[in-house]
Amino acid sequence: MKLNGHEIEKLQESLDNSLISPFDISHLGVVSYDLSIDSFYQGGKKVEKDSIQLQPEEIIFVGVTEMIKLPLDIIGIVTEKNSRIRQGLEIVAPVYQPGHHTRIFLRIKNISSDEITLSKKDKIAQILFERINTVEKGYEGAFTDEFSFMGLSSYDREYKSRRVEKKYNDLKELESKIYTVIIALMGVFTAIISFVMTLFSRSIHGFDILLVTISTITMIAALFGISSMFVFTNKRMQTYISFLITFLGILFIFQFNNHFYISL
Repeated sequence: MKLNGHEIEKLQESLDNSLISPFDISHLGVVSYDLSIDSFYQGGKKVEKDSIQLQPEEIIFVGVTEMIKLPLDIIGIVTEKNSRIRQGLEIVAPVYQPGHHTRIFLRIKNISSDEITLSKKDKIAQILFERINTVEKGYEGAFTDEFSFMGLSSYDREYKSRRVEKKYNDLKELESKIYTVIIALMGVFTAIISFVMTLFSRSIHGFDILLVTISTITMIAALFGISSMFVFTNKRMQTYISFLITFLGILFIFQFNNHFYISL
């Protein structure tokens, strides 16, 4: 059950004013407590400014003035203020678990089409408190006792390795596409040159032109198929089609030659 303003105030007093620190009675609402801006963080570093201009689609982290220390039967839920939603701000925060002792940090994105100015001491979000069954052990995660912004904390190495792996896979995929384009261009140019040479050759006539053309296509298909086996990390339809064309080309050439020699 979520606590109303009066219950939040009583809990604050019973915990020797440690639930929210510092506590300002004017920030207390009907069912929530307003959080105000204390500091700005960009690229994991603190921005030494009293205000910033948040451009459309820009994201920034904000540390609020308030720190919380939750008992083992209370969770904290940070939500957006109606005025900030209408202004065009998207505010994201975790659910703060029982036993969590920390300053609150928010990720803020300007989803409007206008520049938005944020200043220190501005009210930016609100926190609600909900009573649950008492847990035996409080929060002991990577972000406990976070009073200065820690970025990804102990998750930094894990997420960085994932980003590196993704970039490597993207690079391999791009490499495959480049090789495919090169091979295709080589095939096209080879086919064009062979066809032009065939047309302008006086010594080649009739079915010989068809034989030369089919031979050229067969060689191009074989080249593409063999190259695809080394270029692509997974088997693709292009490889199978290339070998099918190669097989049909060889079969045609073999049958044509047999028919030619039998006719002689």
